[in-house]
Amino acid sequence: MAYFEIATAVLSAIGEHNAKIKQTNEISARILNQLNDLKKEIVQYILEHSLSQYEGKIDWYHEFYEQTITDYINGVKDETKTKENLTQLSFFLGEVISEINKTFISDLQFYCKKVHPILINAVIFQIATYTEMSVRFGEFTRDTDVIQSLDFLLEKHFSYYKYTYDNSNIYPNGTYLDRPVFNNFDLYKSIIKFRKELEHLRFINEINLNSNFKLIETTERTAFGKFQFHRCTQHQILELNQIRVLAANNQNGELDNPSILKDVHDIPEESTATFTVTLSSSISRQAQLEIWELTESGEVIGEEPTVAFPIDNQWTTQTITYRKKQMDTKLRFEIYWFDKNVDNIFIRNANITFTQAEERLPDVQYPHILPMVDSLVLKSRSNNKMPYFTINPDYSSSIYFAANDDKHTFEVPSVYYDLTMSGLNGPIKDWERLNVTFECFVKSRENIDRNIALALHEGEMKNGNFNAKNTISTEKQAINTEWKFFRLSGSRQFNGWVRCEVYWFDSNATDIMIRSPRVRYTLK
Repeated sequence: MAYFEIATAVLSAIGEHNAKIKQTNEISARILNQLNDLKKEIVQYILEHSLSQYEGKIDWYHEFYEQTITDYINGVKDETKTKENLTQLSFFLGEVISEINKTFISDLQFYCKKVHPILINAVIFQIATYTEMSVRFGEFTRDTDVIQSLDFLLEKHFSYYKYTYDNSNIYPNGTYLDRPVFNNFDLYKSIIKFRKELEHLRFINEINLNSNFKLIETTERTAFGKFQFHRCTQHQILELNQIRVLAANNQNGELDNPSILKDVHDIPEESTATFTVTLSSSISRQAQLEIWELTESGEVIGEEPTVAFPIDNQWTTQTITYRKKQMDTKLRFEIYWFDKNVDNIFIRNANITFTQAEERLPDVQYPHILPMVDSLVLKSRSNNKMPYFTINPDYSSSIYFAANDDKHTFEVPSVYYDLTMSGLNGPIKDWERLNVTFECFVKSRENIDRNIALALHEGEMKNGNFNAKNTISTEKQAINTEWKFFRLSGSRQFNGWVRCEVYWFDSNATDIMIRSPRVRYTLK
């Protein structure tokens, strides 16, 4: 669906707005162009779905936003008037969103069938407005408003996604279509891709809350930009030439290379992380940036340091990038200096971004229709199962699947998903050339004695029943209440269905929880 694709592109550009302050006007112009594309799409959508009651409001806030930003860039309106206009626009959008939310509450079916794109349009403009107010005019409390808007839209998108899935085509025996999940596979992919862009933008905003140290009132979530200070002796927020900065030194410290650092979990492997820091010093000294990739036990998987560089009382901006090697590791972003002086090092801004890992599709004729898996569409051999929406500041995914088999319906319960590729002769030939890797994060809702195993089964589907011909599995492994990453790869022997499965070996009423399931394909 073109609408979701354009909306995804707008969100991606908004994410750049915070990371690339110096290109503010350039990025704003690109966002405006994409918002105009979005408007064309939404106007056509309104005509096709008889939603004229929204047309006037959408016309007004599209035009008002464009005129406000264009006038400011061209010097027609000053900062005061532009801030007034953006504040007015944010209130108006809040009213529009509140009105749409009433429809969501009163008539979920009508909302999901017709109104969801209207809400996406309004919330994207709300996020763009808040971002302009923060980036251009220093209203940094708007960063929290951006996250709240993303949370709201993610929750509504989950409801839309679940409704669409629950009402997708079914086989005569009542089992859901596995591939495509919907009668429109492109829609399925675009729904998931849009959600992942929302999750990505939200997580980056969460990581960078108060990373410019401008918030006067802070919480545990925002204090000191979530940096850690156990490798230096002194740190504080102070004003330097009317600019709020983070100041640190290592007076009387033990380390010759003190530092401040921030750990970030859940950045995917093969993602490129970027650390951009603006810093200065009350004296001339050397500084260095470094990104470490670490296991939870502290083992170093990889590192990327800058060459040590001089800093003094003039602001300088340094950037470093690192490509992540593994999935189940954290990245440590660290700023070093090399003395024990009482004189402060000053940090004005410390921004972290990372790319979404690009899906690597194999070189086959029909890679765009390869089956995919997602948390919401998992199935279960157990008596209790449910997809859940959740927001967590420590990881990006907003959906997990939970199940338990407290009635002991199955000897060995499981969560699974079936992969197949059918239709024309070409796709079938593509399918037989591929091996499959299955991966996911798993944990237990409560800390009980629980073991799991992953399996890949090859087989055939007859009358709704799966008959396995070949199985590859892991050994039993213990899980607890912390997310643990699992991966299983196998060489396929048969050109049939592939079942990706997670088993557990108890009938406890405590849920097993699975998030971020993924399949990868490689040529045999």
